Amino acid sequence: MRSRAPIILLDEFEKASREDILNVIGKMTDRKLNYTFLDKYFNFNLDISEAIILLTANYLEKVPQFVKDRCKPVNIELLTYQQRKDILKLQAKDYLTEYQMEGLTGLFSERFLELCITETWGIRGGINNLMATIDFLDELEGDGLASELEDLADFDNLEETEAADYVKREEGVIKLTYELGGEKRVLVLTKRIGIEERSIKETEGEITVREIITGRDVESGRAFVED
Repeated sequence: MRSRAPIILLDEFEKASREDILNVIGKMTDRKLNYTFLDKYFNFNLDISEAIILLTANYLEKVPQFVKDRCKPVNIELLTYQQRKDILKLQAKDYLTEYQMEGLTGLFSERFLELCITETWGIRGGINNLMATIDFLDELEGDGLASELEDLADFDNLEETEAADYVKREEGVIKLTYELGGEKRVLVLTKRIGIEERSIKETEGEITVREIITGRDVESGRAFVED
């Protein structure tokens, strides 16, 4: 059966702290009120009682109780380590095609893609690292040096922010140095960990952040669907 019901998605809504925003979410998810929901921007009432409302959240403990009572929680499995690497491999090919550098596809080995994966549960940091790499290769192409590379994982030197430092600041970098054309060229990749990598409390204690090489995930994301 087809439906013309609109879909309303509020991403990471649990980060909203202002009371007026929470009040709006409360009225949206209240079936006794949302048929006369007031749109304050356009200043007229809307019937959103038939709308499909999706609220996404990263942390269950931060979700207001009224949302838990009115909505149905749905766990969304996070990308595995291998899935992230596969996505980056496909994305690298797309970027190289866009920049007309398809001949450099072989530079993105499995090991290099692993260096691009950041120590967060998402893929955004890895894609940013791919873009930094594409810019790096674009400069090398302009200087006629890209052909000297066989694999971006075959660097001459690697410098990495110490774990104690980047965990404290929630950011860090990996610097890859290549000796090309008689000079040093440096590619900087982020290894930002972000808020998702803080330890997570469970009933039997705390689970600390995972090591990126193991590829283990510690918790799924969550979404709430209006019940």
